[in-house]
Amino acid sequence: MPTLAVLDASLSMLVTASKEPGETKLSLALQGLKKFLTHISQCNKLELLSLAAFSSSFDVVFPFSRDYDGIKRHLETIEPCDVSCISVALSRLQSYIYHEWGHAENCQVIFITDGSLGFGRNSMVAKLASNQFSFNESFCFIPVLLIDPSEVTYATSIRTYNRMVELAGQGAVFSPNGDLTIDTVMSMFHRICEVYYAPFTGTITCGCLSETISLCPPPQPAVLSSDTVGRSLQMSSNLKVIGFVQLADLGNPPLLSRHLIVPRPESGLSVVPGDALKSEASTDEDLSIDEGKIPSFCVLLHASLKVKNMAAFCQVADDRFGVIFSRADNKKKSNLMLGLLEPDVPDDVQMIMYHQFNFFFYQVTNNIGCLSPSRNTYGFQLLKT
Repeated sequence: MPTLAVLDASLSMLVTASKEPGETKLSLALQGLKKFLTHISQCNKLELLSLAAFSSSFDVVFPFSRDYDGIKRHLETIEPCDVSCISVALSRLQSYIYHEWGHAENCQVIFITDGSLGFGRNSMVAKLASNQFSFNESFCFIPVLLIDPSEVTYATSIRTYNRMVELAGQGAVFSPNGDLTIDTVMSMFHRICEVYYAPFTGTITCGCLSETISLCPPPQPAVLSSDTVGRSLQMSSNLKVIGFVQLADLGNPPLLSRHLIVPRPESGLSVVPGDALKSEASTDEDLSIDEGKIPSFCVLLHASLKVKNMAAFCQVADDRFGVIFSRADNKKKSNLMLGLLEPDVPDDVQMIMYHQFNFFFYQVTNNIGCLSPSRNTYGFQLLKT
């Protein structure tokens, strides 16, 4: 899921932190962003990031990219100027997200500010009270407030930004646990990484075959809009393939999100008989060579789906399902993708798959179903080993 980091570059960010002499709120924000970028570069290398700054205007500092070092360099070019206008910034960032991704792609916005809300009729308090503010685009809104609990505006800022998160529909407000110091700011960004950017590691299984995988971007909990309680549906760490279907029969199912499936070879295991266990200090070149020698179920599944022009139907939780398919970036490169189905479908999932998608699936039990030249009555190619 793309991420837009928006930094408050108003003059109020130059206020010195009360418990951290020599550090301003802006310098603390820059250090926190660098920690965040370091985490992304290590754990979510395929995450698309963009950097923007706002005061009375909104400026894109760095477009969506995976050049995390380039974003770090551009952090130093941000200079504070005049006053902050929250409503203008939120309006412009929504236009920017729509221009880059349209309505189909969900985006996460990390909105870093000192908690200021503006003054008079243009303040966010006044706009929310008069219902003059709303979000036109759907995205995950994550306000990061560099505000000390002793400040008089603390309670109002927390309450107002929580209201804005409710309007966005997704996200949470983050603030330092305690006084505004380097340690509390770093801990706050660490919590953001744990909640929204923790790498997903699981297992994909099909009969007796299995492999450890990671999903990029990590899947987020789904919320049923029809559920008045607002319970979230967590995804299981085990993706169980339960059937196959022709892409022509599958059509265009309602997908909630798409994720790249990346195989993760078992670390520390040798691939040549007699070799000693490899240490963690192995070079990247050695690891890449060894990975090519390890038999991979993901490679087998990807090749089979691509050659036969089929998709795999999988169960990702008790009441959640997904579709695994091959997606081509160009004529020479393709990737194995997981598409999570919308959770707001009718309860009788089998009826949907039978009638809406003209879909039949078989249950893989003790024997593994493989692609073979012959077909059965329902269009499946099944070979028992």
